[in-house]
Amino acid sequence: MLTREPIVQIHASRFCNYACLHCYSSSSPFARESLSVEDILSTTHLLADEGYRHASLSGGEPVLYKDYDALAKGLFDQGFHTSVITNGTQTERLLPGMRAGYIQHASVSFDGDEKLHDTVRQKAGAFQRACKALEDLLNAGLSTGVVISVTQQSMPILPNFIDSLVQLGVTQFQLHPLASVGRAVTSIDELGPELSQEALLRLILLTMCLRKKHPAVEIHSDAIISDRLDFGDGQIEGSLISPIVLRDDGKIVPYAYDVSLDLELGHVGAAALTCHVAAPVGRVLRAAFSRAREKLATTVYREIVGCSKPT
Repeated sequence: MLTREPIVQIHASRFCNYACLHCYSSSSPFARESLSVEDILSTTHLLADEGYRHASLSGGEPVLYKDYDALAKGLFDQGFHTSVITNGTQTERLLPGMRAGYIQHASVSFDGDEKLHDTVRQKAGAFQRACKALEDLLNAGLSTGVVISVTQQSMPILPNFIDSLVQLGVTQFQLHPLASVGRAVTSIDELGPELSQEALLRLILLTMCLRKKHPAVEIHSDAIISDRLDFGDGQIEGSLISPIVLRDDGKIVPYAYDVSLDLELGHVGAAALTCHVAAPVGRVLRAAFSRAREKLATTVYREIVGCSKPT
């Protein structure tokens, strides 16, 4: 298990009003396939019975999912604490569910300052709309965070950018290094390659410095110093997989949207699924942690995805 508490990531659709250069799921305005809300809720019901209590809605732009309200209410009725990762363009659809308590948290995604953000989103004005959404959520007194995609271009501006968002009142940040999957594979000329081990170490140090500067702010980086990896009690098989990912094509996979489908755990809407670590997933985890320990720094997920692919 890689997260503190068992979490379900739900990608109900890849439909999005943007076609971001770094999108790992290659979401776009032209992606129309979606899961039925009935199938999603029948699956999350099974997962709730297994002990999952947190759900994260992503995609695609999750609030553009055709049955977004029904999904939010259904997850609430099942006892889930639900969060949304949004591009900030649909606050009129996001705010009612948050005010009603169906959605407990929203994170607005950014890629850096205005010029860089609009370039990555391939949409002029995207940065201003995201800032307006952030202000609306904060002014409403709702639980609000920011997810920042960290690239070679955004690294130098992170300190000042985060400082400015803290001044606005943001108290939760997640720094997510670029992954060369999805649309990012074909956008390397614009985005550059994944962060090197040296850059990941600098990101870890920057995170530590920012935590000291802003002690009341929660700042998490998805990069980790490899010698700090810990299996805990060493038990892998049998533990709950977290996160467990419900893909827009109905496939259920462990840990990451782009993990090999050879590790598929089941299908959305089916009467049963596997949500505990079994031998094939355990082998991938052991290989991923072993490979991670050979490096100075890693994102862990990068190793899991890499080790899941046939060589």
